[in-house]
Amino acid sequence: MFKRVQVTSMLVLSLMLSVTASATTLKDVYPEDIYKTILSFNDGEGEGYNLGVLSLDITAHTVSLTLFPAWSCPDDLLCKMSMPPPMTYTVNATFSMDYCGTVYIEGSVDDRPVDGAFTSVKGKDNSRDTCPTFIALPGTEVNFEKRSWSMFESEEFVEELYLSGDALEPVEVEEPPVFSGVIHSAHFESGVLTADLEYAGGCKKHAFELKWGDCDSAEVLNSTIKKCQVELIHSQGSDDLCEANIRQSHVVETNSSGAAYVIDLDNIEVLLH
Repeated sequence: MFKRVQVTSMLVLSLMLSVTASATTLKDVYPEDIYKTILSFNDGEGEGYNLGVLSLDITAHTVSLTLFPAWSCPDDLLCKMSMPPPMTYTVNATFSMDYCGTVYIEGSVDDRPVDGAFTSVKGKDNSRDTCPTFIALPGTEVNFEKRSWSMFESEEFVEELYLSGDALEPVEVEEPPVFSGVIHSAHFESGVLTADLEYAGGCKKHAFELKWGDCDSAEVLNSTIKKCQVELIHSQGSDDLCEANIRQSHVVETNSSGAAYVIDLDNIEVLLH
């Protein structure tokens, strides 16, 4: 449980909840898209973990907690020096604020009906707290809870963790790069833009989308429509370090309004309609 005794009234920040009289919105409190902070455990807590990282995606309304397991090896064994992979838990989040300015971030998902686990992430952002307290509050506090049933022992496994850290800080999101491979062809059919692409990779999933540039008027089939310069953005997988030669057709996210356009994609003209 959070270590604070105070009676507070709640006011809602997210657009799904009511807006305060002062018109405070979620974007007023968190104007950037992504926020993160590094979390640690109190002495004697968090056995089996080194640290955690809390992340907020304001646009997606999600909260993520990444836990980094500690490497360990029994004294009488010879172990491979390989760090265990981090575990990330992402859930949809709601945001609320009390009259002191503390922001409460809560999210959970229950997959126990399909043999999964119940996962809960509850956070407190104390960085805007203006009320006096008996003890200094950490910038961020997090309660993590995970519950699942053991199939072999027919008992519930419960993991509860308390972490704290500095205030959440905005993270500058890097723009994905322009596609640097070869565009062999592109066509638009049944509302879907497909491109035949060639690039180096093989170890990660790849995705692509259009970035729109300047538009001019063009005559197409006795009609005047917009002709737009576009760039193909490598929105996922651009950091793939594998070097296999991949040639594959990909569905490209157009990010368009549904109107008719002629796009110029690396000197390949395609009619979107």
